[in-house]
Amino acid sequence: MYYGKAGLSLILSELALFYRNDYLEYHAFKLLQEALITKIKIIYFSDGLAGIGFILLYLIEKKRVEAEYLEIFGKSHQKIIEVISHYNVGCHKFGETLGLYFYLHMTGKFLPARIFQKINSRFLTNIEQYFENTYAGDLDVKCYSEIV
Repeated sequence: MYYGKAGLSLILSELALFYRNDYLEYHAFKLLQEALITKIKIIYFSDGLAGIGFILLYLIEKKRVEAEYLEIFGKSHQKIIEVISHYNVGCHKFGETLGLYFYLHMTGKFLPARIFQKINSRFLTNIEQYFENTYAGDLDVKCYSEIV
C-alpha cells in the first residue's frame, strides 16, 4: 500500500476528488487496475495483497470505484484470510501485524460471524502472547509462511 501502484492510486484518487480533476481520476483508476492484475505473493498491508485489497474496498465504499469486492478480489482475500488465520506475530514485524489486523476488521463483513470471531480471538491471543514472550525474553516460535 505504501510503496506501490495501489498506494499511488489512492493518493491520486484523493487528489482527483479534492481538485475535481478527471485526468488524475483516470490515472488513479489505471494504476488500481495495474495493481489488481499484478501477480503478488506477499500478503502484507504495506507492500502486498492486504494493502491492495484495503484500497480497493476503500474506493468501493467511497463510491469512487463501482465494483463488487469479492468478485474482483475474492481469491486474494481468501489467501490473506488463510494466512491471518495461521499467523504468528513473533515471526513478523509488529507494524505488519497491525496492518493485517486492520485488514481483517475492514473485511470481516465478508466472513461468517463465527469464523471472524474465531480468527479475531486467535489473532488477539497471539498478540498478547507475543508481548508476554517479548518482555520475558522467550521468543521461540514456529512461523507460518507469509507467502501463499
